[in-house]
Amino acid sequence: MISFTPDAAIVTLADGTQLQLKQQPVASGMWYTSGKHEFRGKGSEATWGVGRMVPTQCKTD
Repeated sequence: MISFTPDAAIVTLADGTQLQLKQQPVASGMWYTSGKHEFRGKGSEATWGVGRMVPTQCKTD
């Protein structure tokens, strides 16, 4: 689950761990990162990345 504040995204993982990702400047869409974790999106498409792992594609309904 992801909730948003004016300058951050709060990500709650399946095990209950919460991560705060700071909003980053981007020309279009959104980008939040903690350095290791990253959430990017535009429109109904998004990606979730952890470190060097291949990002997971996400989509809203």
